[in-house]
Amino acid sequence: MAQDTQTPSAPAQPETATRSESFVFGIPQNGLERKQRQVLHDEPPPLGPNSELTYIGKPTVRYDGPAKAMGTGMYTADVHLPGMLYARMVDATIPHGRIVSIDTSAAEQLPGVRAVHVIEHVYGAAELRDPKQELPSRYPVIRYAGQPIAGVAATSQQIADDAAKLVKVQYDAMPFVVDRAAARAADAPMVFPGPADEAGSAGGGGGPKGVRQTGNVHGPQSKQSGDPEKGFAEADVIVESE
Repeated sequence: MAQDTQTPSAPAQPETATRSESFVFGIPQNGLERKQRQVLHDEPPPLGPNSELTYIGKPTVRYDGPAKAMGTGMYTADVHLPGMLYARMVDATIPHGRIVSIDTSAAEQLPGVRAVHVIEHVYGAAELRDPKQELPSRYPVIRYAGQPIAGVAATSQQIADDAAKLVKVQYDAMPFVVDRAAARAADAPMVFPGPADEAGSAGGGGGPKGVRQTGNVHGPQSKQSGDPEKGFAEADVIVESE
């Protein structure tokens, strides 16, 4: 008579069993260090070197490469639909100021132009908590170089580009700075004349409301979740940098 035999299995590892693991920590600019730490036996091991991995650190085959190299690849610019129009934005040429007037007549008269739209409200940007702090204007205040002012739609991209150049904009320039540190100074030109909050967009979002603002500096805002001191005490390493 045959008798079944079973090889005794290895004893289960207790939940508290740990293993020693070497890891590198720090910030490259400030230097890296290697340290040993104890981790639970069932914690996934760290990634090996790229030479031992299947995808990470390996080149990716570009299946569309030959078509692009031979000029046969299809891009968005290659799509031409019946009645399709082409657009070009008219961007601000100053970083800060008010728009005194916009003359679109020459652009509208250019053959092939179907529409010229002047932007009268900017959505999704920061908004003053008290709109009365800013002088009323038909046009949005220019707060950064390249801010869209108007849009042109035409039957070809070249016509749209030419029409955008025909839009005449008269500005009343205002002081500005381009360095972040300078913008935080107490005497820096104000981007907004008073406290402003980041507005939401169609997809939601937006900044926190009611945060203290001094000059151009919005915040700081303080939030605390959990016990930071306990987290620091349990951390394998603590890296501080700026």
